[in-house]
Amino acid sequence: MASAFVAPRTPALIIESDPTLCRVLEIAMRHAGFAVNHAETGAEALALLEANRVSAVLMDLGLPDGRSDEVRRWLHEHKERLPW
Repeated sequence: MASAFVAPRTPALIIESDPTLCRVLEIAMRHAGFAVNHAETGAEALALLEANRVSAVLMDLGLPDGRSDEVRRWLHEHKERLPW
């Protein structure tokens, strides 16, 4: 028998500026058992990433403040803080 999925204790981070898409992703993640944090811009995402550990990141690659590449670099440079 397969073991049941247990969601991580740390929240997932959704980085998305479209409120409708963000809400759909948030509902799906919460339904799967994840706690969820949300950022609308790269600046908000970087602040949340610096202050908190995350269990997963779902990111829009075209953020309105143009900082998607900066967030991707941060994720790469701090991969020891990430679960993968």
